[in-house]
Amino acid sequence: MKKTVFIILIVGLLASNAFLPKDHGHGFPVYTLTYQLINLAIVVIVLYSLLKTKIAQFYLTKHDEFHEFLNRAEKTKQELEAHHQDLTDKINTLEQTKNETIQKAHSEAEELKRRTLEEAKNLSEKLAHDAQITAKIEVEKAKEDLREYLLESSLQEARESLEKKISPDDLARLQTEFVSKIEAVHQ
Repeated sequence: MKKTVFIILIVGLLASNAFLPKDHGHGFPVYTLTYQLINLAIVVIVLYSLLKTKIAQFYLTKHDEFHEFLNRAEKTKQELEAHHQDLTDKINTLEQTKNETIQKAHSEAEELKRRTLEEAKNLSEKLAHDAQITAKIEVEKAKEDLREYLLESSLQEARESLEKKISPDDLARLQTEFVSKIEAVHQ
């Protein structure tokens, strides 16, 4: 390919020289051009031979970097596609289970409501039962207090009545009898 281009270039220059007018020495300088082309060819050959390995190495390095970048891009693309597929699957699963999840939430809410109402009912029944027991205890306590009050009042009135009706002689006799009965009980 390089040789073909070089040959076409030289033939083209030589052909163009054939059609130029030859008068007054203003024609196309074939010999000068030939030497210049030879010099250019020598420079190109020398540069090519000196830089061939460096240029090849440069392009090989660029080629390897490009393929490494391409591999990383391909790997990233596959990871992103897998992640996209995973997210799509999750979204599809959520869409499919949306109604089921809503129904489940409603049933759990109804169950929680039922249990709460049942617990409230049980608690109110227990509080009512405890209130009845407490009321009964308070009534019994009030009756006992009333009995004690009535007994105390009766005793107080009996004392006052006895003190007014019993003479001092009867009181001395009753005290003597009481002491003798207590001594009999102790023996």
